[in-house]
Amino acid sequence: MGRYICKARLLLAAFLLSFPAFPQTFTGTVSGRVVDREQLSFAGASVTLHNVEKDFERRTSTDATGEYHFQLIPPGTYRLKAEYPGFARSEINVEIVVATSVRADLTLRIQPAREEIKVLGEGAVSVQTENASLGQVITPHELTELPSLGRSLYDFIAIMPGATSSNDALGVGVAVDGGRTQSANYLLDGAENNEIFMSAPAMDVPLDSIQEFKVQTNHFSAEYGRNSGFTVNIVTKSGTNTLHGSLYDYFRNSAFAANTFDNNAHGLPRAVFNRHQFGGTIGGPLRKGKLFFFASTEAIRVRSSGPNNFFVPTPQLLAASSAGTQAIFERFPLPKNLSTTNVRNEFVCPYGFSCDPQSGGGLVSLPAFAFTSRIGPQDFGAGPPQNTILTIGHVDWVHGSKTQASVRYAIENKDQFAVAYQPYSTELDVPLYGHNQNVSINVIHAYSPRFATESRIAYDRVTGDPERFGGEGDSVPKPPIPSFSILNEPISLPGGSPDAFGPTNGYQFFQNNTYSVGKHVLRFGAQFVHLRQNYTFGIAGQIADAQFANTQGFVDGTVQLYSIAVDPKGHLPGESIDPPFGPPNFTRHYHYNEPALFIADTWRINPRLTLTPGLRWEYFGVFHSPGSEEVLDSNFYPGSGANFLVQVADGRMMRTVDAPGKLKGRFYLPDYKNFAPRMGLAYDPFGDGKTAVRAGGGLFYDRRVGWELFRAFQNPPAYSFVRLDNISLTPEIVTDQYAVFPNSSVPLVEALSR
Repeated sequence: MGRYICKARLLLAAFLLSFPAFPQTFTGTVSGRVVDREQLSFAGASVTLHNVEKDFERRTSTDATGEYHFQLIPPGTYRLKAEYPGFARSEINVEIVVATSVRADLTLRIQPAREEIKVLGEGAVSVQTENASLGQVITPHELTELPSLGRSLYDFIAIMPGATSSNDALGVGVAVDGGRTQSANYLLDGAENNEIFMSAPAMDVPLDSIQEFKVQTNHFSAEYGRNSGFTVNIVTKSGTNTLHGSLYDYFRNSAFAANTFDNNAHGLPRAVFNRHQFGGTIGGPLRKGKLFFFASTEAIRVRSSGPNNFFVPTPQLLAASSAGTQAIFERFPLPKNLSTTNVRNEFVCPYGFSCDPQSGGGLVSLPAFAFTSRIGPQDFGAGPPQNTILTIGHVDWVHGSKTQASVRYAIENKDQFAVAYQPYSTELDVPLYGHNQNVSINVIHAYSPRFATESRIAYDRVTGDPERFGGEGDSVPKPPIPSFSILNEPISLPGGSPDAFGPTNGYQFFQNNTYSVGKHVLRFGAQFVHLRQNYTFGIAGQIADAQFANTQGFVDGTVQLYSIAVDPKGHLPGESIDPPFGPPNFTRHYHYNEPALFIADTWRINPRLTLTPGLRWEYFGVFHSPGSEEVLDSNFYPGSGANFLVQVADGRMMRTVDAPGKLKGRFYLPDYKNFAPRMGLAYDPFGDGKTAVRAGGGLFYDRRVGWELFRAFQNPPAYSFVRLDNISLTPEIVTDQYAVFPNSSVPLVEALSR
């Protein structure tokens, strides 16, 4: 099941720094030509790429046209040298950045040239003419020097050309080049770092642990898939032959902030907040030239407390109200610090009295709602109150000149304190948690100067970030209480909160291969991602929504609208449910399988023109429940008929295990035809490396946003949502949400009136 988006772009760049894309990898390439002063090429020249920081090197030789290629090169600083009998050696410095190609031509002379420090790559202005891709690398210097209020690396996406705020509570809140916010792919050292439910980054890592951070905004090559928007590729630091480390502390304090206008108006003190974001890094050799380590830890401590302002019912209003309304406040009493001056009066008819609303006979004027405040935790300028730990560890092993291996483990534990969103009781406050981890093993091996491979396995367990509509929270209070409100009134009433979300386990396998022959550099590979959700989606009716129409309805204890999820016990709409009534199962453990294959070619037709044709196939697996939970899966299935409208009219809801034909056991039929051809063109019109004309096009398939699919659990007959109109609130309903139902069969219809 995929949605495709066709893109076609023509891009012109003069003196523009731009970078190509690679398969889900953090490695780069170095290619070029060895020539003499007359620009005649050397066939069979020896070319060596030496890593300055870890002291390993790769060797190759030029082909008949003088071209050489180094593939799957980890980011870092390198010394590139070319040698040929009878000529002096030529050397330059090359800086490889994340998922980037560097073009480095070397010139051999009869006599040694004076030593020249020349840097090619991120540190130099260089127009890439290798392919049609565009992106931008953010260096560690920029990450540490540019202002970032929360020191989240994903804040820097907003400075990309074409980035705009999306304001849709998805992803990181940024859309790039007109694409959807959720059409993004987040990578951490080449492994997926996606929270699939809200299409957001799964976890943060310490900012000082980042070696390079790249946002790929246009990628027409076949190596990338599963999104049509942008790709964020993050590479973390690793150890070198030199022991190094750092310590830091960033803080924010309310001493530098002014009080709010509202607090001043009510004579309330300034909120107090204090944020410390501190940590350190250390890295170096375990065995010089062979084994290296790097570790980084960052702690975030936020304490933020101040007055939170509310309007609540007064004791006078409750005294005039029904027993059902009074029962709400017997369980959660009114605050004691009610204002005697900031009070709103209303005319109401006391419960049990007869009044004439037309003439006003029997109505009494009383103080109905009073101002109150509660000193408690909340975000007053330093972020949500929390204890957070970010930690990452990295071990690298260099085995000769052909093999590099690395193991990386990252963890994020965020405990976000319960915030004072209501004035009644701490029992109604909800803490949130975000516990995420990601581990990957990566091996790069060069079998020959022409053929190299990259293999990666990764595992992540993700609950998401509470600050990005993720995380995990427990239902409060016990037993649940409906969420009461007065329609169109800014009045705070007691209400419960549902269970929210849970972990997703991801198992990732990647294999990338490169082979260079003549004017072609072929890249081909595969990936397989298996996802297991363990979500509880209590937002969908676990806590009843109880709305009073107005203040008089509150006094009378008449709930205009009462909606709650119920277990239909295998029944469908139009049928009836027998008592006892209770909640459905809000938890699902959906599984997904997502394989993909690709092949791409970088065809350098001549020094001025390069084509990058490719083809990608990917499959977005039909999600399903495992084992005994499969009977909970259900969907609407069209019936028979001559056309689609007739089929819909004849269709019905049924369990997937009872679905007809090929649909048996499936929500929908799988789509194995997600073939995505790509073509890119890069042209240097003047042959001087200063101007590039790029064009590209292709098909892209987006992964569906997780919550869109997950809400299939709301399909009957395992779930139903019932709405009751104009019910009389009783004290029993305050402690048992399902006491609202009669002790008799209830039809499954959209609304019931009582």
